[in-house]
Amino acid sequence: SYNNIGSIYEGKKDYASAIENHLKSLQYKEKTGDKYGIALSYINIAMVQSLTKNYKTAQENLLKSLAIAKELEDKRNIAKVYNQLGLIQLTLKNNSKAKLLFDTALTVGLKTNSKEIIRDIYFGETMVDSLMLNWKDAFFNLSQFVTYRDSISNDENSKAIAQQQMQFDFDKKEAVLNEKQEKERVLAAKDKKQQNLIIGFAAGGIIILIFFLVSANKRQRLTQKQKMIIEEQKNIVDEKQKEILDSIRYAKRIQASLLPTEKYIDKSLNRLKK
Repeated sequence: SYNNIGSIYEGKKDYASAIENHLKSLQYKEKTGDKYGIALSYINIAMVQSLTKNYKTAQENLLKSLAIAKELEDKRNIAKVYNQLGLIQLTLKNNSKAKLLFDTALTVGLKTNSKEIIRDIYFGETMVDSLMLNWKDAFFNLSQFVTYRDSISNDENSKAIAQQQMQFDFDKKEAVLNEKQEKERVLAAKDKKQQNLIIGFAAGGIIILIFFLVSANKRQRLTQKQKMIIEEQKNIVDEKQKEILDSIRYAKRIQASLLPTEKYIDKSLNRLKK
């Protein structure tokens, strides 16, 4: 956003570019009707103007922000505006006005429970009381400033520790998850390898079975063919044998019809003997 860009330019001390971007942010928020954003933009512009010692315009913009913040009952921005106005008056050496503004800021700020805002106000109170030689109040305000500063630091440390713990827990869970996923991957790879082996053996068995079936089919066909050939040859032999036997019987009948009978031969021999 333009506000963030403006803050970056502030860090680079390019105040002209910072104000330009804050003004762009203000224009955009005015178009969208974002009153909270408008009030914040006026504060950001005023803070940069204070850095360039344009205190009059800075105060005008702070008062514009204050009017909107009061309308919205935004205690945080109200406290910020009074604190910023107090710092301007402190810079202008109007210590009494600065004191009133810081007191007002503190009264509102304590209702926000914002440690950062309360810390900053106590810092302003410490400076103005020191300049006004109110050493007792200055010491109290300084101790409060240190308390809130350290509390914020402790909160930040606690957040950092919590974030580190969360990161550690996350990394631990991620490591466990990665280990689990790795085990599952190894088991899956092992299962896949076993499945591939089973599929390979099954495929090999099917191929062998097909080979035996094809071979058996071939043998059966060959056997049937050989059987048919043998049967055919047997039929041929039987046919030839029948033909031979028929020929023999036929020849025997012819022979029997041509040769004289035994009785006839005996009669012929007896006749010759006489």
